[in-house]
Amino acid sequence: MMSRAVRFITYVGLLSAFATVLMFWQFPVPFMPVFLTLDVSDVPVVIGARLFGWAAGAAIAVVKGLLHLFASSSFGIGEIANGILSLTFITVLQLFRRPGLFAYALATVSVALVACVLNFTVLLPAYQYAFGISTEQLLALTRQAGRNVYTIWDFLLAVIIPFNLVKGGLVSALSLPIVRRLARYIRAAGQPL
Repeated sequence: MMSRAVRFITYVGLLSAFATVLMFWQFPVPFMPVFLTLDVSDVPVVIGARLFGWAAGAAIAVVKGLLHLFASSSFGIGEIANGILSLTFITVLQLFRRPGLFAYALATVSVALVACVLNFTVLLPAYQYAFGISTEQLLALTRQAGRNVYTIWDFLLAVIIPFNLVKGGLVSALSLPIVRRLARYIRAAGQPL
């Protein structure tokens, strides 16, 4: 019989590997700029956090970000942002003993708001510096996708918030039933969570 620590490390390792693979499976979102792609790599993060605690979810988020760095074209900025937003999601979710739809919705809205603040204060200036693009070039890329944005505030309200609401909604819709089913399976197998 595996000790609790070995079981924890095994599950975190498996979920980290799965999250890393999912992070490479990215697809564009209609009417969003080409540099914003959607992935569901937070589903294993949420599963780990709900089944094994916040530390497991945080470890999965960190490992997937570090492993994705090797194939990143964002100089690590995207991975740091993804990690912070993953931690935001699971932190809000872990505030509830038995999270249901309300908790997942609150976590999704929290991520959208944190993403808005993070983009305004850190991420957009970092991307502009790293890639040598101006605010106007960033807004022009966004207008090419069909969004009428003329200021950074327009960008945050018309792109960042909706994008993160869609991503959080997708992660919630996928992870909630999986967590419920896996929790039942693990309990039935007699393994403590």
